Amino acid sequence: NQEIIRRLYKAQVAERRDELDSTVSPTELAEMISESRSEGLIDQAEATRLSKALDSSKRTLREVLIPSDQVHTLAMGPKGITVGQVEDAVSETGYSRFPVTGADGAYLGYVHVKDVLDNLLDPATGRDQLLDPEDVRTLITVEGGANFDQAMIQLRRTGSHMAEVFHDGRIVGVITLEDVIEELVGTVRDWSHDD
Repeated sequence: NQEIIRRLYKAQVAERRDELDSTVSPTELAEMISESRSEGLIDQAEATRLSKALDSSKRTLREVLIPSDQVHTLAMGPKGITVGQVEDAVSETGYSRFPVTGADGAYLGYVHVKDVLDNLLDPATGRDQLLDPEDVRTLITVEGGANFDQAMIQLRRTGSHMAEVFHDGRIVGVITLEDVIEELVGTVRDWSHDD
């Protein structure tokens, strides 16, 4: 029995060694992309997309940051956020996620339209109906100097689609998961995009 275990272990170690020997460095991968492009194996758009993805660790969130003065927000009223506020925001922007701000302008969280869709589609729901406080998701904070990879890890780990960006001691805007992904792979088509 011990002999069988020892042989299996040796086989696994050999297999892992083969995997390690076949890995490629980022520089080698960039060269492969360039060669594939020059030989006509991939088109320019694909080469650009692959190069962007390869450089994600070098790109900072400032590239996809939506500055605070350009962010369309929902103001938290004394009683909460109304269905009418969400309807108006969607109609004006076509976006599906909106940061929620307090009286002082600080971000309190964000609303994702899919969480309140039942309220928006229900004809019995009036514009003044308040959203459930549970519909306001947590807005995580990421450092403005973080790279795309670090931000994606934080967003994925917390299940967030949006984050406020902290830089030089203050909040400077927001990023969305969709914007980071689109920078890496191109436009993401979903139900909120027109054809």
